[in-house]
Amino acid sequence: MEYIKWLDELSKDSVNIAGGKGANLGEMTRLGLPVPPAFVITINAFEKFIEINKIKDLIEELIKECDVENTTQLLETSKKIKELIVSQEYPATIKNEIIEAYETLSFSEVGKELEIVRSGRDLALVAVRSSATAEDLPTASFAGQQASFLNVKGNKELLDSVKECFASLYEPRAIFYRAKQGFKHASIAVVVQKMINSEKAGVMFTVNPATGKDEIIIEACWGLGETLVSGRVTPDIYIASKDGKLIDKKIGLKELMRVRDLATDKTEEIPVPRDKKGKQILTEDEIAKLAHYGVILENHYGKPQDIEFAIERNRIYIVQTRAITTIGKVEEIKVVGEPILKGLGVSPGIASGIVKIVKEMKDIDKVEKGDILVTTMTSPDLVPTMSKCAAIITDSGGQTCIAGDTLLLTPEGFITAKNLYEKIEKGGKAYILSYDCFENKPVWKKVKRTFRRIAKVIEVSISQTGRLKDNSLVITPDHKIYTYEKRDLVKKELQKILENNLAVCVPLNLPEFDYEISNPKLSYLVGSILSDGCWRVFRGKSGNNRRGYVVFTQKNEEGKTEFINTVVKYFQEIFGYSFSEPKEKITEAEIRGKKLVGEACDYACYRLYPALMLEKIYQHLSTYCLFLDEESSIAFLAGLIDGDGTAYNNRIQIYVSDENILRAIMISCLKLCILPQITKNRGIYNVQIVERMNEILDKCKRVKTKIEKRKIGTKFLAAKQIFADIQDKVNWKGKLKPYIEKNLLIDKNKVAERILPMLKGSEKEELEKMLSRNLVMLRISKTGKTYETEVFNFEVESKEEINKNYVVFTKRYTPLLVSNCHAAIVSREMRIPCVVGTLAATKVLKDGQEVTVDAYRGLIYPGIIEVGAPEIVVPEEEEEEIKPTITQIKVNLAFPEGAEEVAKRVDGVGLLRIEHMILKSGKHPIKLIREGRKEEYINILLDGIRPIAKAFYPKPVWVRTLDARTDELRHLEGGEEEPKEDNPMLGWHGIRRSLDEPELLKAEFEAIKSLHEEGLDNVHIMLPFIISADEFRKAKEIALEVKLPRSCKLGIMVEVPSCALTIEDFCKEGIAFASIGSNDLTMLTLGVDRNNAKLSKLYSEMHPAVLRLIKETIKTCNKYDVESSICGEAPSNIPEMVEFLVECGIASISVNIDAIKRVREIVARTEKKLLEDLRRK
Repeated sequence: MEYIKWLDELSKDSVNIAGGKGANLGEMTRLGLPVPPAFVITINAFEKFIEINKIKDLIEELIKECDVENTTQLLETSKKIKELIVSQEYPATIKNEIIEAYETLSFSEVGKELEIVRSGRDLALVAVRSSATAEDLPTASFAGQQASFLNVKGNKELLDSVKECFASLYEPRAIFYRAKQGFKHASIAVVVQKMINSEKAGVMFTVNPATGKDEIIIEACWGLGETLVSGRVTPDIYIASKDGKLIDKKIGLKELMRVRDLATDKTEEIPVPRDKKGKQILTEDEIAKLAHYGVILENHYGKPQDIEFAIERNRIYIVQTRAITTIGKVEEIKVVGEPILKGLGVSPGIASGIVKIVKEMKDIDKVEKGDILVTTMTSPDLVPTMSKCAAIITDSGGQTCIAGDTLLLTPEGFITAKNLYEKIEKGGKAYILSYDCFENKPVWKKVKRTFRRIAKVIEVSISQTGRLKDNSLVITPDHKIYTYEKRDLVKKELQKILENNLAVCVPLNLPEFDYEISNPKLSYLVGSILSDGCWRVFRGKSGNNRRGYVVFTQKNEEGKTEFINTVVKYFQEIFGYSFSEPKEKITEAEIRGKKLVGEACDYACYRLYPALMLEKIYQHLSTYCLFLDEESSIAFLAGLIDGDGTAYNNRIQIYVSDENILRAIMISCLKLCILPQITKNRGIYNVQIVERMNEILDKCKRVKTKIEKRKIGTKFLAAKQIFADIQDKVNWKGKLKPYIEKNLLIDKNKVAERILPMLKGSEKEELEKMLSRNLVMLRISKTGKTYETEVFNFEVESKEEINKNYVVFTKRYTPLLVSNCHAAIVSREMRIPCVVGTLAATKVLKDGQEVTVDAYRGLIYPGIIEVGAPEIVVPEEEEEEIKPTITQIKVNLAFPEGAEEVAKRVDGVGLLRIEHMILKSGKHPIKLIREGRKEEYINILLDGIRPIAKAFYPKPVWVRTLDARTDELRHLEGGEEEPKEDNPMLGWHGIRRSLDEPELLKAEFEAIKSLHEEGLDNVHIMLPFIISADEFRKAKEIALEVKLPRSCKLGIMVEVPSCALTIEDFCKEGIAFASIGSNDLTMLTLGVDRNNAKLSKLYSEMHPAVLRLIKETIKTCNKYDVESSICGEAPSNIPEMVEFLVECGIASISVNIDAIKRVREIVARTEKKLLEDLRRK
């Protein structure tokens, strides 16, 4: 072939044929190293492509005329050249050779297990990477200047990717750096390499990069190498000598692994099989072989190497090698003297020079080589000027970032900021949700740049009222957020928005795809089984799918017949299999002389295919919902509502505890331009929908009702921000001015109906344009929390300033439109010391002044200062592996989903809430009792508690009796008579209500009694909001009345100061355990409403008064041999609280599911410290 070279035809001297990367891979192949098979589309092919299309002279002319020091010219030139290249057609010879080589690669011996007839249907999955002549050379590292595309499959996608690689030779930075490095001519080849479906993968360093010690360091994980990059697993770490002998190892706990789904060619994340989680990944033979390959590469290249490897079918592949650029001890250079300014160092280094202040673009001409550039904020226009400078100082900028756990949305689903950063840094590409302000529609935009550092952040919350505090987002105070000003969409710093009490813009709707899934029946079925069913796929030791089942569980009762019949019918139509005849969930049995019959029925199908399909959909649920058409999105929500939802009091409510399902609901709602309100109460999410309700309910089979048209709007705009300048023209019936004065939110529909007709000319056009946008406004408030943390920046591709934006999501999945983050990325790339956020550099410093910039610490010193001796910083040792703890770790639960898996990780359930079981039923329990339907209430409790008790048996499960507030019960059927209380949190709930309505408590006791008679004697009772031992005595009398067995223990919640202060009376009265409810105890001790945002700064579980009550409660319980515990939010969120509890001697700590691992680690660490202190004494 004329334009194709295989790796074994290349060597390190083939740079002019295959580019730097291609030559490097060829050299490794010649060394006999196991490199994944690949071919190179040669430089000759690129130059022939340019020549045949007759664009060579035009490209050279454009570059010749471009002043690379002029940023505007540079960007425009790059754009023109890239568009020119991508728009050209391939010469037939080159195109045919690429396709032929691709087919040869696809069906070569290496991929024999995938070999099929050459139909083109199963062409290989490949990586397509640029290989420029000025890339991967010892004297000029151009890594990242050109393009890389992963998971490419099919002729068309391959050919398109190759053209993109060709065009990447003319990226702005590539043109700029080539000019600065003196490369007069550059060309490009393209490497097409088969991707390895590894069972093991990792990285290897031929010296210790932290200490410089001459030893081999290997990190390994299960599955694909992306698992290691994600940072979500603790890898195995091996230290070996250069002759391959294992010196030391640390076996990590691998909870997750990423594998390639052979059916879809997509990467999916799955749990690591139980027998592999703590198992050593690499054998000593594999370690020795890797060390051998490492030494070969280090000796050959004459430099220590950073090597990526993958292992497939017991064969090691060397995927990539590069020189380690930073080796040895971490050194910080000290500058002696008193600083005159302080900021944040974003590009490390120390430099001295003369200050040149640039406030406007006209000032850049005065900057000379070696000067210190001082400006208000860095921008792309300053790139050429920055290249001359010794250092850079800014007033602001560089701090506009979001926290690592902030969510963004991609076409593959949600991703955290930290994981997105790591993906881009690894060479991947990503598109995130953005908004086109000219086309007035959501779009996907490519991420261009990323950045990371430590910065001060604030926590804010978004809601309609501004009073909600848990719909939070962690962000830097100078990050710019989109809002409206006089009907114009503008960006304002968060701090200014908060100071002026402004509302912010929330985008609705999601981008459309060329292909959509149109299958309402499947969508309804998925929603129904997600809420009221389960499935499982069994795999063999080799990982092959062996068998599976799907179970749909329902009660055969009036009102559910159509729902059940529809699920059964759709299941058969879609999967081609039928459910078996329904079987009662609990078979007839006789325990202690009592005959028991189950209340629910299982509709089961023991076939692999349906289970496998449902598992795949669940694993990619967000992506699935993104591709649904409108009818299918409605059907998906309808299925969930029929399973776990209600429609009452003019709203739809869906109850869900699975975060994956919650994200899918949010995506489905946004596709329908619905912004649901999501609250979380005692571990369960309540998704409330008040838009398009009748359209959704029309598709429901169980929840059937008609919702009256709402009088109150659902989409709002901030009156003052929109109409303040024209209030006299739009003061509709004199009612608008009060809204403007207080900047109240006004219904968007009323603006269109009443105010728009009052305007004319440009003002009317402005308002029409604003109303056409799928943007609404909500209030944003500071929650009072300010701290330092790791933060991340992103920049998306966009020409227009107003479109340089993307969407972030709050803790409760409210979308917020924010501006691109502009930071000192360029200075870091150029290795220029940079300090940002000094606030006053352009005012304090003067033109011509000599200064020294310490960008390690973000300090500016007057004059030229001598640098002190380096200070050696010894890296901290890694913590020991977590061991079992003396203090028991329990979990807070409400629903049985996932209970079996959680039970393996904890010592019991420290709080099982029954409120959500009741809310899910939609019926007020007192209504059931008054109508003689007590057994129905008991069965609701049994159905909710029994599966959890079974999953945890014999570990204890503490069930809290009814503690729903009156405002929570009012929405249920039969809740119309609930009293309206000014402060329900201090009202009629907990034990006080149970004693006033003893039939409720009797029914709950009878449910627990039945469980003990079934043999589930691990279930015990916890009485909430109790204030006196007298209340406990009365509860015991009711327990005796219903003949509650002695095997059932009675305990209390310590939530009220009076209970904590008289805890000894409770102990003497015979409580078996006491669990501290830190949320209410803090609120009632401090007199602070925890839901009041204005008082949030006063609410602290670590207040000395709260800690004293907790300490005394634990001490007294220990004295009387009563188990002490805590089940509030504090230990889940505050590490210091966990340490305090362990030091106090608490018996157990009950936390949220997502905090189990973290809290167990803190407990283990604290117990170890206490033991060491004891030994020393």
